[in-house]
Amino acid sequence: AIANYAFLLTDWGFSYTATQAAARLRNDPTGLNDLIWSVVGAKFALGLVSCLGVLIVCTLFTDEGALRRVILFSAISVAGMAVNLDWLLRGTENLRQFTTTSIAGRTLYIPLIFLFVHSPDDVPTAAFASSVAAIVTAAFTIYAAAKQGLIGRPKFQTTSIVSTINDGAHIFLSTALINLYTNSLSVILGGMAGSHQVGLFSGADKIRKPIQSLYSPISMVFYPKVSFLAGENPDQAVRICLRALKIQAGIAFLLMILTFYASPLIVGVILGRDFVDAVIILKILSGLIFLIGVSNILGLMIMLPFGLRREFSYCI
Repeated sequence: AIANYAFLLTDWGFSYTATQAAARLRNDPTGLNDLIWSVVGAKFALGLVSCLGVLIVCTLFTDEGALRRVILFSAISVAGMAVNLDWLLRGTENLRQFTTTSIAGRTLYIPLIFLFVHSPDDVPTAAFASSVAAIVTAAFTIYAAAKQGLIGRPKFQTTSIVSTINDGAHIFLSTALINLYTNSLSVILGGMAGSHQVGLFSGADKIRKPIQSLYSPISMVFYPKVSFLAGENPDQAVRICLRALKIQAGIAFLLMILTFYASPLIVGVILGRDFVDAVIILKILSGLIFLIGVSNILGLMIMLPFGLRREFSYCI
């Protein structure tokens, strides 16, 4: 959870702003190449700052050696995040390459876990395996983008990097605020109630997130298309947004109902009998599946492509 703060700062909202910009520059190779290296340069600079912050936290506030190693190993993922070009593949609608690279990189995590993680003492190893998978995923996205001819000669300009960071400031503020009621809950709960309660909450939340992700491909497909059409054909963009809203809201509502009523079965199978107290938590969290499904379309797919970034931040 602490390392996630480093990821938040490094991403800086580029997963949305850079994807939108790439969608609009897809027919401009020079402009697209300038965007690529501006975003990579900005992420690299922000990544250095975030890693320095993590290092300070580990040095000053963490006494337990194993926890310190977990945090530091997790922060290695920042390197992969800085050079990951999945936003470029999505923005240019190279969705097959995006899907392939995402699955290939994340699949590597599974054998690493089974090979090297066998006891509670192996938690730092699990964190390191996750970071390795993140770096490999980034390497795959670079290869896929280069193969599609999207990457040109490196071109780093300080003014462009600063402008790119300023462009993503409103989205960063929004994601930071979202982070306050998601990632920070584990940190705050751990400090107030201990690791047992964190385990119950995190266990339920880790079930909710994959279920919620079942409808995420909808926005992945529609977002770059809407971003492009918002400038070229606004009427068609609006029609696509309304269609996506109906589809995603319907799927999200169904998943919410299924999760609520199947909570005892899901918790029992995935977490085990020791987590029976997580059932009520999962039932409460199931409401997020529908609420986030609707708000993602209204905010990320409608407000952002049509230039309502400041208003989006206010809503969050």
